[in-house]
Amino acid sequence: MKQKTLPFHEFTGVQAYDWTPVALQTVPDLLRNLPPHKLQAIIASGSFIKGNTGFYSGNVSGVHIGSLEVYRKDAKDYPNIINKDVYLIWSGILPDQFVIQGPSKDEEHHIKEIPKRYSGIKTIK
Repeated sequence: MKQKTLPFHEFTGVQAYDWTPVALQTVPDLLRNLPPHKLQAIIASGSFIKGNTGFYSGNVSGVHIGSLEVYRKDAKDYPNIINKDVYLIWSGILPDQFVIQGPSKDEEHHIKEIPKRYSGIKTIK
């Protein structure tokens, strides 16, 4: 499987909010293959340095500095037509970009709507 990456410039705006979730107006390159009519929201959070050191894969260590929650429609999952995929963002693995781990699923993978906790959050480019 090809390693997913995220250029630094596509996430530095998120890092300025220091783990406060923001909605992304611009779709990061790694998600460009998602059909626009299915994409409902991209919620991002992260920090410049205050991540948790851990193992990205096997014995490759890095610093977990953020995440993307991608909400997309999938009518075949009715009545829970929103699917949430989580992507972890790691630094310290490649010198010129972040490494992405995911998508993974959590207890909110099949839901009826985007969680209300994100109502009114700031939208950034």
